[in-house]
Amino acid sequence: MNLGFITWNVDPAIFRITDFLGMEEFAPRYYGISWALAFVLSGFVMEKLFAKDGVSKKLVESLTMYIILGTIIGARLGHCLFYNEGWHYFKNPHEILYIWEGGLASHGAAIGICLALYLFNRKHPLGYLWMVDRLVIAVAISGCLIRVGNLMNSEITGKPTDASYAFVFAKNFDNMVDGVTGGALKVEKIKATGEEHDFKGMNLPEYEVRLKWMDGSLTPEDKQGAVAAVVRVNQANNLNTKLDMVFLERDFSLDYDIQNKAFTMKTHGIPRHAAQLYEALSCLIIFAALLLVFFKTEIRKKEGMIFGIFLAVLFTLRFLYEFLKEVQEDFEEGLMINMGQTLSIIPVLIGLYLIFIYKHEITTPEAMEKRISFGDEEPPAK
Repeated sequence: MNLGFITWNVDPAIFRITDFLGMEEFAPRYYGISWALAFVLSGFVMEKLFAKDGVSKKLVESLTMYIILGTIIGARLGHCLFYNEGWHYFKNPHEILYIWEGGLASHGAAIGICLALYLFNRKHPLGYLWMVDRLVIAVAISGCLIRVGNLMNSEITGKPTDASYAFVFAKNFDNMVDGVTGGALKVEKIKATGEEHDFKGMNLPEYEVRLKWMDGSLTPEDKQGAVAAVVRVNQANNLNTKLDMVFLERDFSLDYDIQNKAFTMKTHGIPRHAAQLYEALSCLIIFAALLLVFFKTEIRKKEGMIFGIFLAVLFTLRFLYEFLKEVQEDFEEGLMINMGQTLSIIPVLIGLYLIFIYKHEITTPEAMEKRISFGDEEPPAK
């Protein structure tokens, strides 16, 4: 018996206000706050790193705006291009702008940042690799915060595991019930019973789920049909599934009092790797390590070295973590390596090249002073 599983049932919204200023619901999400904190904190970190070599705060603020735009545009376009099943966004290009519906790709963000830096460096030539060496330290802590946001959303979940530190993403069951029944039936409470049952070689923790009817006008037949739909969608035939909770044969019967406003049934959660948390912790460790390297060693003077270390380590870990994740899009099913792994290969190769082959330019105080003076100048009038 393994009773160490973590039940993750966090509401993605920090709070909810209905009928707020004409909106049906105002519900700021942890994910949005994570992105906002990422931008604020990365800007603060960049300011400290660039200040060590005499770069003005004004110039760093300008660079930060380039990075923010490059990140958002790149992340969105990356999702639309790399995960565009059935060429959906080519057929509906206006939906590319629907950022609020979700869909941001970290690989696209990386490309967007690189392009933004290129444009900034043309106007303020501080040195491309010199800037990237400092920027990736801020990117590491931003990546940590964004993956925490993914965790709060119960998204990018891992594959089933019996590990004691596994997460059961109960909130996804809540979302499934809401979607299958059209909002007529909602989960009021999910509680672990402390029992486990073996299913095809895995111990699945048992849960009591209390559900309530949101529509009092439903007929008994409608109610029974709604519950049957929930059971049918979540009936487990195997563990190669994206479902987060499953009904076993012993769990449920449609023989219940449908006149009640709420009822309780039992189901089983599928413990999974908390892949988002693994990546968040990895980014935090990379951030701390690169910060130490920057301030305590001379490596920062070798332009491109910190960037190379960042690429090689981060994307190697990303490649490995993908083996623990469920695929994000249906078209990835059956592939030897998924899209995230495919897109990680090139950054790893670039990182290894920068570490072991590239002949690094050494930053001297004289060269840096010249760059800064040129970079702070206003562009000549045309």
